[in-house]
Amino acid sequence: LLNNASSYNGGGGGGGGEDAAAAPKRADELRAAIADVQERLRSLGVQLKLSDASGRAGTRGAGGAGDPAERERNDKNADARYAPDELAALGPLDATCGFCGGRGDGSEWSSAEGPFLRPPFKIPAGSRGPAAPLFAHANCATLSPEVYVTPLTSTFCNVVNAYVRGRKNKCAREGCGGRGATIGCQVRKCPKSFHVACALKTGWSFGGFGRFWCEEHRSGDRDVSDTSEAELGPLSGIYCRTCREHDPKRASGEYLQCQRCSFEFHRHCLEAAKPSSTAGYDADPKNWCCYVCAEAKAEEETLYCVCRKPAKEGDVYLGCESCEGWFHPACVGVSDKEALVITNSDADWYCNACTAKLGIFCVCNARKGAEEPPSAAADLVSCVTCRADFHRRCVNVDPKKAYVCQRCGLKAAEERAAKRAAERAAKKRERLAAKTAAAAAKRIKLEAAAAPAPAPAPAPAPAPA
Repeated sequence: LLNNASSYNGGGGGGGGEDAAAAPKRADELRAAIADVQERLRSLGVQLKLSDASGRAGTRGAGGAGDPAERERNDKNADARYAPDELAALGPLDATCGFCGGRGDGSEWSSAEGPFLRPPFKIPAGSRGPAAPLFAHANCATLSPEVYVTPLTSTFCNVVNAYVRGRKNKCAREGCGGRGATIGCQVRKCPKSFHVACALKTGWSFGGFGRFWCEEHRSGDRDVSDTSEAELGPLSGIYCRTCREHDPKRASGEYLQCQRCSFEFHRHCLEAAKPSSTAGYDADPKNWCCYVCAEAKAEEETLYCVCRKPAKEGDVYLGCESCEGWFHPACVGVSDKEALVITNSDADWYCNACTAKLGIFCVCNARKGAEEPPSAAADLVSCVTCRADFHRRCVNVDPKKAYVCQRCGLKAAEERAAKRAAERAAKKRERLAAKTAAAAAKRIKLEAAAAPAPAPAPAPAPAPA
């Protein structure tokens, strides 16, 4: 979408035969579609960096992913990665980012640099030595302007080129001066370059296109307008997940960090949403969770059913109308077919304990001891299998026939089906055994027929005279 949008502004990809007057309108429609996709990704918490086909971050031109020239460029710029067997042959490696020189790998996006991209990239062999591994943090690599990811194959391109360029650049932030700085100012004449973490320390927050302006060339609202296009997690400068205030300098109040989701919140925002949610932070901040994670954790630790196990995604449960407990159908003697009938009906269901405790019987969930007319006792019929009582009017049973309740009927049907399946399997095994025996007998007969006839015995010698 981004490449097509720039092609309508003279990007070189062609307008698809549309009228020149309609091209700007089409470009606006594509940009609106991009904004909608990015908003959906932000709602899902997805980390994303799109390369800008019309800016410094875009080195791919305006051709689409199916353009042959685009595919040729991607193949040329794609970075090689180490295979598992190649890594094993290298032995233990000290993972150090080739850009910022950092060794930490939190394996999360909560840090400025992000996790290491694995497997490491391969620096090709050259005049300086043999091939070598290149470790790179996700944000250190993807925020470098020449780096991009192919949309169809998710292949990283130009990471090694960015690393080679960064080895020549020193970070311009006062107190750093380290090499590997690849984040350059968008003003072309500005020579300053920064590491990702150093750029953030200047008060900047990267937007969806990963652009950066140094403090000298930064306008008052440029950082806000750039970050409004997309969000890169903590790099967006939005810290409180409740009010979503843009606060790259973290000066709008005290922040509390959840140890479960790693998000940060204003104390006053949490107290306004749920006054008791900050109670445990002062006592034990290292184990504190926000109220959303606390509720999720409590839900995960809740035990259900008579088997006393936590809930799992995909499990089927029956809810008792009396004790409000949840039970696995198999744990309370309910078959899968019966459970399907119960869940698809509006009738109330009671667990075995509540059924015995409340004296519930019949499909109408009547209770024993309740006031009923004198003829009610004569109207009862018992299941010949489980001996449970039912009203004849509720089950519409013929007085001349024995009654089997629905549960026992379904159970008997499943047992008959299992018995028939076992019989069919036994007959199949018998046919297979007979066929195998016949084939063996035929093979023995053929081998006997093909065997050469025995030589005739020699005639006895004549007796001497």
